[in-house]
Amino acid sequence: MHVRDARTALRRAALIAATALAFTFTLASSGAWAPTLARADAPPPAGKKRVGYGFVVENLAAFPDHVLLIYPWSLSNGAPTREYTQIEEGVRVGVGRRVSGTPKVHAMRRAAYEEWKQGYTPVADHFDEDDAALEALFAREDVVECSVSLNPRHTVSRLSSADKVEDRFRAERIDDERCTLSLVSSSPSGRCSIGQEAPPLSALAIAGLALLLRRRRDELPQG
Repeated sequence: MHVRDARTALRRAALIAATALAFTFTLASSGAWAPTLARADAPPPAGKKRVGYGFVVENLAAFPDHVLLIYPWSLSNGAPTREYTQIEEGVRVGVGRRVSGTPKVHAMRRAAYEEWKQGYTPVADHFDEDDAALEALFAREDVVECSVSLNPRHTVSRLSSADKVEDRFRAERIDDERCTLSLVSSSPSGRCSIGQEAPPLSALAIAGLALLLRRRRDELPQG
């Protein structure tokens, strides 16, 4: 093969490989393949590590006639489930990576909740069954959705010593018409190690490919 043709073919192959590699890692890091990888539990993005997420609500004692509930909710990190749990004063509520739906906080009168709870029978298997009783509860007019958007985060920099992420909220108003929670703090639990964040894997792969291309070009005969 002519030297010029060899160089052209080499550059073309390298360009195609680099483009495909960058596209692949962009899709993976953006979550575009989430439905496919959900059950396989894909590893965290490059430079990240898995941690637990949870939140705490303070000042609930100021509203003794009401309870806070989170639904949908789950602690599952495997198959998605759709459950609920009660939020207690100052008690951390963990949220798993596999919640079927967007977790939301709701408020209702304590007496009404206790009455409902006495007649509630959870489904035998939250993995395979829909819980019609839960769906009906949170569709009731006396159940108020709180004005807060939970943001479960399950990854941090791999350089961080944090083993969990935690948000803290304060109950500002809870009554039959409105539930208002304000974000007090949001931070990983642990200190970040000194050092620069590692570059994404896609960047490392492309850099290595460029180095290989340069070496191959240097090995070709000149002319």
